[in-house]
Amino acid sequence: MPKTFSSLIIVGVGLLGSSVGLAAKKRNLAESVIGIGNCRQTLDIALQRGAVDQISTTLDCLTEITDGLALICTPVGAIVELAEKIAAVNSNILISDVGSTKGNICCELEKRLLKYDACFIGAHPIAGSEKTGPEFGNADLFQDRLTVLTPMSTSCPRDIERLQVFWESLGARTLLLEPNRHDEILARTSHLPHAVAAALASLLRASDHPFCGAGFADTTRIALGSPAVWTDIFLENQHRLLAVLDEFGSRLEELKSAIRTADAVAVSRFLESAQEHVPKPYGFSLGNSLPQTQG
Repeated sequence: MPKTFSSLIIVGVGLLGSSVGLAAKKRNLAESVIGIGNCRQTLDIALQRGAVDQISTTLDCLTEITDGLALICTPVGAIVELAEKIAAVNSNILISDVGSTKGNICCELEKRLLKYDACFIGAHPIAGSEKTGPEFGNADLFQDRLTVLTPMSTSCPRDIERLQVFWESLGARTLLLEPNRHDEILARTSHLPHAVAAALASLLRASDHPFCGAGFADTTRIALGSPAVWTDIFLENQHRLLAVLDEFGSRLEELKSAIRTADAVAVSRFLESAQEHVPKPYGFSLGNSLPQTQG
């Protein structure tokens, strides 16, 4: 498989960052993979696992790169500042990310990067785990998963195409979406489920643990995700998340009312309606279910 970039720079080598590195190296997509972060121990683990070829705690190593892709794989609250710092060091590097929110980030970077003549294209691989750290990196994490790209009005078509090819070379399917549309959808499909899982887990008493079956474990598993990561996501997508939380509360009130009045027909209708909306397992053909794309 041909190389898509001479250098792949991964800023933040946790689960997603190390998985990108492992996947890129497995598929020979870059001449060198550079891991950058603040924690030397985490960087050392990524290096030992073969997710990166070299590591650094600064951006100084980026100055001489002529054909590079920098993927920011940190909590979303840090993406804007890091993208601007990368652009200031080397504006020739194509900058992207893996964050779960896009609207505020893309809007801010469209303004900030103008003075550097640098390019940022948001990306969000819909893949991951409640586990964290490079020790859980997986070269096949993105296989047959959807990666959403959120170009801006200033994005170069060639850069968009190169980023699509990169993710598709990792095994992912790609889709272009407007950044705010991405956040509207993810508020329902990702951010609300995490909030609900956390709320449900918080209700549990220690004495209840022996009585929890697979259903409870499946429903609350994602609540084990990093609080720092999810705090950033919730606050970055604040207005859309609040809207879907209100909608979710209304659905629960509907169910409560039916149970309170012992209305078996209404309860059954509620449950049957829910079954019609349960998504198919991962790997199914998206067919006509994709939202409208850009371009």
